Amino acid sequence: CEECDDPIPEARRHHVPGVRLCVPCQTRLERLAR
Repeated sequence: CEECDDPIPEARRHHVPGVRLCVPCQTRLERLAR
């Protein structure tokens, strides 16, 4: 993950090609964007 350096699960990388954030960071980013 570019935000927290945690590994991104293989399943998430498979379903979201080019993903750069883990789920918690992505969720936080979406909340902040509102």
